[in-house]
Amino acid sequence: MNCFIGFYGVHGTKFAKKLKDSAGKNLSIRSRCWRMLLLGMTGAPEHQIHIEQLEIFARVGVPEKERAKSQRLTASITIWPTRDIRELDDKIGRSVDYSAVCKATKKFARDRSDSLIETLADGVAVHLLESFPIRKITVELRKFVLKDAEFVSVTLTRNASLH
Repeated sequence: MNCFIGFYGVHGTKFAKKLKDSAGKNLSIRSRCWRMLLLGMTGAPEHQIHIEQLEIFARVGVPEKERAKSQRLTASITIWPTRDIRELDDKIGRSVDYSAVCKATKKFARDRSDSLIETLADGVAVHLLESFPIRKITVELRKFVLKDAEFVSVTLTRNASLH
C-alpha cells in the first residue's frame, strides 16, 4: 500500500521525494515550506503533515451485523505540529513521527467498536492529540459500504485543548 505523506507550508511550490517506509514500501513526500525558506520570506512558516488514505480496519456500523467483523476503511489525517519548523534541526525526535501516527491510528481503530464513523473519527483525533505533539488535527474517514457510492466519509477538525 502506498501512503502519501505531505508537508505543507503557507506558500510555495511542491517538492517531491521518494522514500521507503520500514516495510520497504514507497512513500511520497511533498513539501511547500522550502520555497518559502529559500525565498527568504519572514515569519514562522506554518507546516502540516498529511497522511493520505491510510488503510485501517475497524468494527463500525449501526447494525450489529455490520460491526460483527472488522471492515476496511481509509483515514486521511492532517496534523499541525506544535513545534515550529525552524526548531526541528532535521531531527525526527523534534517532529511528529508520521510512521508512529500511522501505527497508533491502526491500533486505536482495531481495538474499537463504534456505531458511527463520526464517533470513530473523533476518537482517532482525540487519541492522536493526546499521544503526539500536535496542536491541531483533521481526520477524514472513508467507509466503503454503499453499492451505489464509491464511499461515505466524515471529516472533522479538532484543536488541542489548552491546559
